[in-house]
Amino acid sequence: MEQTSTLILAGIIAIIYPLYHLAFYKKVNLNIKSDDKYRLVDYKQTIFIFWALTILIVANYWVYQEPNLNFYPKMNIINGVLIVLILGLTYFQNKASVITSENAEDLKTKLKDIYHYLPGTKKELNWFMFLSLSAGICEEVIFRMFLFEFFSHYVHIILA
Repeated sequence: MEQTSTLILAGIIAIIYPLYHLAFYKKVNLNIKSDDKYRLVDYKQTIFIFWALTILIVANYWVYQEPNLNFYPKMNIINGVLIVLILGLTYFQNKASVITSENAEDLKTKLKDIYHYLPGTKKELNWFMFLSLSAGICEEVIFRMFLFEFFSHYVHIILA
């Protein structure tokens, strides 16, 4: 039973989830372009999907103890250096990408394909920041911890 539930969960995440997004991507974008209120709805739906899948993975792990999820990252000198480099890059990128009235139109032009999806109000900004945080946490659990571990049992580690 435990392998069956893990297999079904892996199938939902690896096959059905991407197909769902491919099927509804254009519709969601058209809805957001036609009505700004739909942007907040999409933020909330995406957050719900991320956390629902993450909770299913963690529940499956607690019940069946498979696949072996490593919740404790290994810390060594290389990982420490990478963390410092990432934080430094984030800091300098943040300092370098100040938006002013002079460069706002230029930025809109560069981001024309996704500009409609960016938050326009304070409420949307708060939900967008929660979505960004959720994406980071949930995608690590979904893809790195669950799918990688699951596939590494069935295929070569490079394919996983």
